Amino acid sequence: MEMNGETGMDVNTSNEIEEARRAARALFADKLAAGWVPRGLDTYRAADGAVLFHRVRFDAPPGSAAEKFIRPIHNDGACWRIGEPPAPPQGKALFMLPELLRADPLEWVYVVEGEKAARALLKLGLVVTTSGGATSAGGADWSPLRGRRVRIWPDHDAAGARYAGEVAELAAVYEAEVEMLDLSLLKLPEKGDAHEWRLDNPGAGVPDVEILPWRICRLGQMLPAPEPDPSIPRLRTICAADIVPRPVRWLWPGRIAIGKLTLIVGDPGLGKSMLGVRLAAHVSNGTPWPVDGAPCPRGSVLIVSSEDEQDDTIRPRLGAAGADVSRVEILETVVEPDGGDAQLCLQRHLHSLSIFLDAHPDVRLVCLDPIGSFLGAVDSHKNADVRALLQPLGKLASKYRVAIMAVAHLNKGGAGAIPAMYRVSGSLAFVAAARAAFLVTKDKADPERRLVLPVKNNLGPDSGGVAYRIVLDENGIGRVEWEDQAVTTSADEALSQVATRESESDSMDAVGWLRELLGSGAMPARQVEAEAKNIGIPWRKVQRAMKRAGVDSVREGFGRDSVYVWRLSKPLLAACASRLQ
Repeated sequence: MEMNGETGMDVNTSNEIEEARRAARALFADKLAAGWVPRGLDTYRAADGAVLFHRVRFDAPPGSAAEKFIRPIHNDGACWRIGEPPAPPQGKALFMLPELLRADPLEWVYVVEGEKAARALLKLGLVVTTSGGATSAGGADWSPLRGRRVRIWPDHDAAGARYAGEVAELAAVYEAEVEMLDLSLLKLPEKGDAHEWRLDNPGAGVPDVEILPWRICRLGQMLPAPEPDPSIPRLRTICAADIVPRPVRWLWPGRIAIGKLTLIVGDPGLGKSMLGVRLAAHVSNGTPWPVDGAPCPRGSVLIVSSEDEQDDTIRPRLGAAGADVSRVEILETVVEPDGGDAQLCLQRHLHSLSIFLDAHPDVRLVCLDPIGSFLGAVDSHKNADVRALLQPLGKLASKYRVAIMAVAHLNKGGAGAIPAMYRVSGSLAFVAAARAAFLVTKDKADPERRLVLPVKNNLGPDSGGVAYRIVLDENGIGRVEWEDQAVTTSADEALSQVATRESESDSMDAVGWLRELLGSGAMPARQVEAEAKNIGIPWRKVQRAMKRAGVDSVREGFGRDSVYVWRLSKPLLAACASRLQ
């Protein structure tokens, strides 16, 4: 008969344990014959480690109405008997008493009901004790808890609550600092205890126990959690286990997701608005997307534009793009409660937008062109303000399962050293809030060719970019015409190429201007700066062009009267003179 089971057993000597096993076999021979399964033999010891008695546990055989059978046995010096030996006046010893007395007095002592639950927490390295079953608290000596910090883990039933309350009162007699586990916030089955919790959390450690909902006890009663101050904002959370996972739904697979915000950025004059109209045409007709021929879910579109006229620009472009115009709604104005008209403001009119989407459940795409026109009083350069505006917009997109496409512009940036995501005008929060962002730029080798290149995509793999050209129909109306092949150039590379080319062009302009200005003679540097300012050339650009222009800076005069004079080098000055002749 094995008695160590899943709860293990204490050992004094192998002879003592073997003797206790033999005694258990003899005393409970009828249980063994009836099919009861031995699961543990737990030993109670005195402060010096001497064995006092053992508690034997059996699990019920299949079909039995009972669940378990636990009885103490002890040796009275003459023979083995069922029951505990007579307890001293102060009460019987606690389980794991020698270990409790040796533990650091600053450590928490965890009190549970029953040895099985105690073993579950002992395996984590905690200081644990119990007096045994649910009715055993009053007969135990709790003085070892004097001045200690005590946490009581009740069983999840009425008997467990009573036991925990009794232990709390008895520990308080010895001035222990007592806390109790709030089972209302812990998902345990009926009659569940620390053992069941460990089974449900096999990877748990001491930190996981520490963060459980422990409540302070006073006079044996667990104090409720403090009432929240209604003036303080509260966190609302949802358990991940309660969330039903769902796959990302795509408007344009791998590029534009339904229920998310997508950003289209680029310099003016590249056809971003025409690109938005072309996307609207795809959605209104359900025509496949370019390059990979991916299907496009058919639906309606809402266009919100602050720059293009509806009748002479948006409507003709929709026709040129082949859109089903019966599925395209164009925002005219927002009607205020007083009857007045207002431009859409994402700060004030998000609820109005949700009312529209409630009334038009087939909308799949909303185009905001450009998004900077609809920010209201929000400072587009402040991260916190932009995030506070765009997060509700993202939630609205998710709620109504629509793709929101926002057009934005690029800032001036630098000569190719700045990554594309930092070139979006305004706060970086625009790119951070969008789940995908695309750059529209010119092809350096073909200025009539436009590239749409991914800047970021949090939801899908990098599918590369696409290219298009703007072609005119017989009425002179422009439309986007896609190319069949994907583009492998990255957004950073494209911007670097364009910036370098523009920087070189600007530099050459400054070089020619300097040579022309100084061709007829030297000039004080301050006067050169004033001349540059008059025609709009940045002074730093002029300074960078000095060397290439062949300009020397010479100090003339002495002391406070000295000035720096710029003049062309002698060979360049001679060349200029010969041209003038």
